[in-house]
Amino acid sequence: MRNGSPDRSNALTRATAAIVVAMLLMLICTAPASADDAAKELIERANKLMRQREFDAAKPLLADAVKKLQAAILAEPQDAELHFDLSRAYWAQGKKGQSIASLSQAVLLAPDNRAYRLERFRRLRSTGRIGETIKDIKAALKETPDDADLLIELAKARTSLGQYEEAQEALSKAGEIDPNNDELHHTRGMLLARQRQLDAAVKAFEQHVSLHPDHFAAHYNLAQIYQLQGNNEKALKHFLKADEIAPNDAGALAKLIQCFQATGDIKNRNRYHDRYVRLYRDGRILNGRFCRDQFIHANHRVIVIEHLDVNDKQVLKYVFFAYDKAGTALLQKITLGLSPLYAKVQIAQGKLRPGQRLYHLEWRRQREYRSYAMYYGEPAYDKIRQKVMEVLDGRAKPETSLGVDR
Repeated sequence: MRNGSPDRSNALTRATAAIVVAMLLMLICTAPASADDAAKELIERANKLMRQREFDAAKPLLADAVKKLQAAILAEPQDAELHFDLSRAYWAQGKKGQSIASLSQAVLLAPDNRAYRLERFRRLRSTGRIGETIKDIKAALKETPDDADLLIELAKARTSLGQYEEAQEALSKAGEIDPNNDELHHTRGMLLARQRQLDAAVKAFEQHVSLHPDHFAAHYNLAQIYQLQGNNEKALKHFLKADEIAPNDAGALAKLIQCFQATGDIKNRNRYHDRYVRLYRDGRILNGRFCRDQFIHANHRVIVIEHLDVNDKQVLKYVFFAYDKAGTALLQKITLGLSPLYAKVQIAQGKLRPGQRLYHLEWRRQREYRSYAMYYGEPAYDKIRQKVMEVLDGRAKPETSLGVDR
C-alpha cells in the first residue's frame, strides 16, 4: 500500500522546498547589519542631530558608533573603511587629533583612495597644521599634477599662510584643468577677501552661489563682505539664506542680529536675539559669548560682545571694543557689568533690594579709567548703546561720584 500518489509526493516536496527557501530569504533579509553599517547609520543620525543643534542627543549615538568601530577594527585591522568611519565619529565628537590619526591610517591602508586623501588634507588645514598640509599636498601632486581638487586644497592652505601669489598660481592651474570645479569660485572668493579685494570677492562668491544655491559657506561669506561694505540689506538676504540652509547656526544668527540692528529693524533683531538665547539655554548653541553688534561712530569702528551668562564669576554683560575706523588699532574699551562690591554698600544703605543687581558702565584706555553710570537692574541694550555713543563723541561726561542712573 502506498502512502500517496507520485504527483502528491512531488507537490509536497516542492512545497517544503519553497518554505525552506522563503525561510532562508527571511534570514538573509533580517540578518544584522555589519558593525560598520550600524556605525555609519549612528554617525549619520548624530550628524543630523548636530546640524539641528541637538548636541546632547548626538553624544550617546557617537559614543556607540566609536565603540562598534573600535571592536570591528580589532577584528579587521586592515579595513581602511572602518578607520575612515572611525575618523568621522571622532571628528563629530570634537576629538580632532584622534580623527586625523584614524584618517591617516585609512590613507595608509588605501593610498589610492582620493576621497580619504582629500579629507585628510582638509582636516589638517582646519586644525592649523598648514605646513604639514602643504608638504603632503605637494608630494601628492608629484604623482597626479593635474588634480584640480589637490590644487584647490593647496590654494586654501597657501591663503591661510598669507602666501597669496602662490595661492593664486595654484587656483589658476586648477581653473585650467577643471573650470567647473565646485570649490573653484568659492576658494577664489576667499583669497580675494583676504587680500581686501572686496568687489572682486563679491563677484567670485556670487558666481559660486549662482552655481550652488544651497552652499552655506558661500552665502555666509558673500553676506559678510556685503556687511563690511556697509550694504546690510544685501547682507541680510544672504544671511537669511544661510540660516535657511543651516537652521540655528550660531554664526548666522549672530550676523542676522547685527544686520537687523544696522537696518533699524529692532523687531526682527529682538526676534532673532530671543531665538539665539533660547537655543543657548536649551543647549543647542554652545557659545554664550557672541558678537551682538558692529557699528561706526565718531571715527570709531565698534565691536560689541555680549555675555549671556552674567554672575559673580563672569561680571561683564557687554564689552564695546572701539577701534580706529580701519579696525586695526584698539583705542578704548567700554564695559557694562555687575558691581557686586558696591551693590553690598547700596544694600546696606537701603538703596538696593537684596537680589537686585547693580550694573556699572566703565571706560578704560591703557591705564586710564572712568566711571560713567550705575544702573539698578539690567538696562536695555539700546539705552547702553546710546550712552556708549555719547561717551565716544564726548557728549557724556564721567561721573565724579558714583551716582546711579535710574
